[in-house]
Amino acid sequence: MRTSWLWLCAALLLATASGAGAQLPAPLGADWLYPFPGAVPGPASAVSAGLGLSDRWLGEEPFDNPAATPERGIMVAPVFQRVKRQDLPADYDYEEIEGYLDLAGGWLSLPVRGVGVTLYAFEPVLRLEDAAFTTREDPDQVLPPRVFTATSSARELRAGLALSHAWSGARFGAAVEWTRREDSYDFNEVQPQPGLSHVDFSGDGIGFQAGASVPVASAVVLGGALRYVPALDLTGQQTIEAEDLVQPVSATREAGWDGGVSARWSVSDAFRVLASLGGRTAQAWDGFGVSAGRAVSWSAGFEYEEPEQPWAFRLGLGQEQQDGVPEPRAGVFALGLGWKADALRLDLGVLRRSFERAGNATSYDDRVVASVTVGF
Repeated sequence: MRTSWLWLCAALLLATASGAGAQLPAPLGADWLYPFPGAVPGPASAVSAGLGLSDRWLGEEPFDNPAATPERGIMVAPVFQRVKRQDLPADYDYEEIEGYLDLAGGWLSLPVRGVGVTLYAFEPVLRLEDAAFTTREDPDQVLPPRVFTATSSARELRAGLALSHAWSGARFGAAVEWTRREDSYDFNEVQPQPGLSHVDFSGDGIGFQAGASVPVASAVVLGGALRYVPALDLTGQQTIEAEDLVQPVSATREAGWDGGVSARWSVSDAFRVLASLGGRTAQAWDGFGVSAGRAVSWSAGFEYEEPEQPWAFRLGLGQEQQDGVPEPRAGVFALGLGWKADALRLDLGVLRRSFERAGNATSYDDRVVASVTVGF
């Protein structure tokens, strides 16, 4: 009996120790400040941004459906991204950087003997913030206001090689993909007692996706795809100056699946209606003790483009929802414009997400994406 009690106590101590070790490193525990572990999909091109991602799985671009077969050419899409928080200014004197210039995505298409061969890369996760905030002065408080700065960078790069081929009027494709995740978070008390808290981590893995684009009626095309997102072993470093602490951190984000379907209905030669529905599975961050829950999204879009005219106009709207994250819901509104001449096409898309945090004022994630496509 004594031996059994000893084994039971040892098991309880081991379980307690394991549970204590699985926690978010500072400053990530401040979920009022960072969106981690949640993330929303970033548009990889100006066309997709202008349509509110309603074309995401249609198979016209390779990023989320490898059945896409762009004509021989290259596309590059820079993005300007800005997060406008409205919850923090309610409690602090708040200032933030106006935005960042980055790369949304790009592809290189080199079809060979009826087989579509496309190299592509994009950032499905991109969230950059840099802000400073000060506690408001209290006439009854002797201590001076406290001043803080906070920066965050959450970036996920996905690059792949897609092969596609036509069969019985439909197109099918598959792609192998490399995914790399890089995060960095800083929280610094500037005054009255300076002290920096920092953590960063990164890792990569190999996954794949498969998809199809099928005409289901004379004016209707349906596209769908499924992606395997690999498990990522992430390593990095944590620094807490106030505690004179520098130590390694590690976590594993478990593998998952995401995918969806998109449809396009050509109402006329010039007017098209698009819609999409998608989702992704939950992913636990083992070692950090958190999990990004299941996510679902829907969107609808409209595109007007006269066959003999160079201009195109786009509109999109939708909603995204994810369980168990600081920003569980986001509304999507988008506008787009396109122009083409021979082998050159220029597109511009503006996408705004509106989100709330526990009943606070609505905040915004704005993205302006410009795409340049050149055929050769």
